Amino acid sequence: MFLKAYKILQLLSIDVVIGACATSFLVAQVLGITLPSIIYFSLGTSVWLTYTIDHLLDAKANTKQVVTPRHKFHLTYFKPLIYAWLGVFVVTAGLSICFLPFKTIYIGLIASALVVLHLVLVKLLGNKISIYIQKELGIAFTYLVGILVGPISCMEILPIYFYLVVPQVFLLAFINLIEFSYFELEEDTRQGQTSIVHSMGKRNIKRLLAVLLAILLVLNIASYVLFPPFLVIQVVLSSMMAVLFTIVYKQRYFEIEERYRLWGDVVFMFPIVLLLF
Repeated sequence: MFLKAYKILQLLSIDVVIGACATSFLVAQVLGITLPSIIYFSLGTSVWLTYTIDHLLDAKANTKQVVTPRHKFHLTYFKPLIYAWLGVFVVTAGLSICFLPFKTIYIGLIASALVVLHLVLVKLLGNKISIYIQKELGIAFTYLVGILVGPISCMEILPIYFYLVVPQVFLLAFINLIEFSYFELEEDTRQGQTSIVHSMGKRNIKRLLAVLLAILLVLNIASYVLFPPFLVIQVVLSSMMAVLFTIVYKQRYFEIEERYRLWGDVVFMFPIVLLLF
């Protein structure tokens, strides 16, 4: 029953919402601030709105080639989800205008513009293979911007450690998305969607993942050496990296029943443990 319930939450992208809020909480811990609840609410609903409209558009555009459980779900419940999307959008917009700090709204609008630009580019690209426009890179960048909106809007001066955490979070997101594309290459092909794996091929993608993980490891070690007071936060980031590393090199295990997606999404919930400290 737990797995079935989690599957539903996964189909609705609720796990992604929780992961985004948890990662934003980690950044807030790095900055030593407590974010207002409205910021987490706006972040969570914004992430849900973005992911849901993307899945709805994909499902509607590929009604004859829908092969993933997520797209089948969104096509089956298309109308209820559209109504829910509109409702959440109206509530989010209203509460954000009324209660969010002006600086947060301003930075949030810039982030929203980047998200829209990314979605437009991906839709225009379609199944065309381009080495210059990679949807995984765009998603990782917009994800990073989204989780940083709240924390940086509440700060005037950012600590040096922040500039080591940001690239780590970006690399974690980028590596995670590349892994998803790697496992879902055949599904993307059947649905006429492109990906970074289409552009580079599986062999080169494995090399790219090795390079990115190596860079991430260097940043991890540097953080431990240079900023020991942030030990707990860095352990969380290291744990996230370890899971993504394991997914890369235990492919046969994680491809069973989409274990790669389960762990790939859960890994961004790890920062929740910081609530204990």
